[in-house]
Amino acid sequence: MIATVTQNSTELNEGGTISFSISTSGVADYTNLYFTTEDEIDGTVREEDFTDNSLSGQFQIYNNIGSINRTVSRDRITEGTERFLIKIRETSTTGTVVGISTLIRINDTSRAPSI
Repeated sequence: MIATVTQNSTELNEGGTISFSISTSGVADYTNLYFTTEDEIDGTVREEDFTDNSLSGQFQIYNNIGSINRTVSRDRITEGTERFLIKIRETSTTGTVVGISTLIRINDTSRAPSI
């Protein structure tokens, strides 16, 4: 199976939501697929960066389409720009990767004011 992942943006501010659309071919309706939210390089993206406090989850395919929304927490912590991507997986959150999003940038909008 191959899943094509598209998103409505490649950049968002803390507190913002990004939507991912997942297209498949020949996948039965109501099939569960899984996703993992993965850091670009340095491990700074954590569960608490998202409002659901999770880096993984599942969704269903219907008519060969599925969707995921990820909302970034407005955490009031100065951490700089973070980047992540979504990997689509079969069978579980540790299953075979069948699709990958492009890199998403989180703009750190909770920086301490300059004095």
